Order: sequence, then structure tokens, then C-alpha cells
Amino acid sequence: MKCLWGFRYVRSVSQFLGPYQAGRALRGISLRPNTLPSLVALAAVMGMAAITTAEPARDTREGRRYTVEARVEYAKNSGTNIQAQLSPGDFTIPEGFYASDFRYSFGDVKTGKESNRIGPRTIYSVTEKRFVSEARSTPDFTLKPGKYRFSVGGMPGAVGTLSYTLRRGVPSGQEDDQLAEKADRIIEVTTWSTTKPEEKYTEVYYIKGKKVVGRINQELKGTPDNPHHHSEPIQLRGEFVGVIEENVIRGHWKVTGGPYRVTITHVDGRSYGRTDSFQSNYDAELTLQPGGSIKLVVNGNGETVWEYDDVALQVKEFNVTEKTFRHSWSIPPEGVEWGMEGTWKETSSAGKQP
Repeated sequence: MKCLWGFRYVRSVSQFLGPYQAGRALRGISLRPNTLPSLVALAAVMGMAAITTAEPARDTREGRRYTVEARVEYAKNSGTNIQAQLSPGDFTIPEGFYASDFRYSFGDVKTGKESNRIGPRTIYSVTEKRFVSEARSTPDFTLKPGKYRFSVGGMPGAVGTLSYTLRRGVPSGQEDDQLAEKADRIIEVTTWSTTKPEEKYTEVYYIKGKKVVGRINQELKGTPDNPHHHSEPIQLRGEFVGVIEENVIRGHWKVTGGPYRVTITHVDGRSYGRTDSFQSNYDAELTLQPGGSIKLVVNGNGETVWEYDDVALQVKEFNVTEKTFRHSWSIPPEGVEWGMEGTWKETSSAGKQP
């Protein structure tokens, strides 16, 4: 969930007190009764600290983070003038999925060159027999189903890694365009925390007749103000299905965050990593009030998962005893209220003016 205090406070508490103590700390916070956060805020807030959903089993590839490695090695064939050879990494995006949220890292120990920017010849589509040159200039590029090859250049010893998230369906941008074309109305809801009004969150509702489909597609800042805890940006995504009656939208949200990498630095300078993710499922009633304000009532649950790297379990001082940590939470949390505000506006749809 991602309301201002939830996004930053929950994570900072969990870092210093640990997940179980963080949960107790959160339950001890008091809030004003009728100041509920937006659907997005609610989904991201508790997700930083904990977890569990009462959902049927799903394809484990959905939302999973994958990493491909490519190297430049010394030539294995003797008696030639070739001193280096490429060792690319092949990967496949299965049918029914697409790859997104790419992170690239390259280092050449001999030249000292480092980079986190994908080049025009970094990814090759084996299926289409072409280089994916658009990856260089498109920050949020995606890869459709097919076979690909990842490679890097440089001196022997150079290493590159390419990580991505596998998601079911089609990229949200393409899907949102299709929804917008068919919608009679489009409602955009923006929320923010009363203590950090500069942090805005957005959800969009596409209305056709009485049917409503909602989407959340936003990148959250991953690094808090803590030199001992660094995380990648967090991809927040949500899907809503419901109906509208007069000025009230009712339905169900499913929101996911991550997976994203987190690096924790111990007080002695050593560090370890983990992969975090969270998801929430809840019913929502959103009232679009006159003057552009909103009122929100929600009910559901969520789950957070931390997957620790093996090194975290091997060092006693890190105090990590389990490979996987899971924690569930209710929506809204018992004994907690939010200081959130929000607005709504109707935007143009399919050439129509609001």
C-alpha cells in the first residue's frame, strides 16, 4: 500500500524493529475515523511490512523476477589470434506473458567501465531476427512472447546482468489504450497523504454503461532516507472490476507491488539482499463527491513476502533465520486510520469531451 506514512513509515519501522514488531507498532497508531486512503494508497501501505491472500493457486510465473547473465570470456580455442569470446544469455518470454520492469548492469574490471543503460544491441530477438534497438530510448519498454539473447562486449572478465518481471497478458499501456477507446467515461482519482502532499498516487476508472474497469500503473520510489537500506523502484499495478450507480463506484481491487530487490547493509559494513513483493485484495466503495473530493470505504486483506538471499542465512550476525518471510494483514488495519485526501476528475474518452 502506498499512502505517504504507510509507504515510508511501515518500511522504516520494519527495518529497525523487525517485521513482527513493525506489525505491533502499526496497530498502535491512531487515525481519524473518516479519513480513508485511496485504493492505491491502501494497497501499498501495509505491503511494505507484511502479507497473505486467500486466493486460489495461480501460475507461479506471474510477477516473478528473472535475471539473465552475459559475459566476455577468454577464448578457449588455442592456436588462434582470438583472445576473447562472447558468452551471451538466452531467455524466453512464454506465450500469454510479457516482460517489463527491466534493470541492466554492466561492469568491465579491466577497463573500469560501468553502465546501467541498455544499448541498441544489448538484446537480440531470435524470433524476429533483429536487435531490440528501441530498448535504448524507451524507458518502459516491454518484450512480447518469443526467444531473446542478451549479450555484452568489452574485455575478458566483463559481466552484464539483465533482470525483468514476467507478467500475464499484454502491457498495461496497450491495454489502457484499448480500454480508453471503448469507454463512455474515464475517471481519474488522485490521492496524497496529509503529511506528504507532494507524493501523489493515481488510479484510473474506465466506465462503459454501468460496468467499470480500473487500473493502477505507477512506479514508487524505492529508497527511503536510510543509508543502510536500499531498494529498487517499486512497480505498483492494480486491476479493478465493478459497477457504477449514480456517483458511487463499487467493486474489487487486486493490487501488486514488485518484486523488487532490496539491499541491507549491516552495522559492520557487510551487506545482504532479498527480493520483496506484496499484494492485496479488497472490496471498495468510492464516492465521487461534488466539488471533486472523494470518500472511500474498503474491506479485504493483503500479504507481503520477503525472499532472502542465501548469504543472509549464512551469517549469524544478520539474524536471518528463514529463507522466506510472509506476513498477512487486514484492510483496513485494526485500530488504524489514515490521514489521506483525494480528488477526482473526468477526462476525455474516445474523442468525447468531459
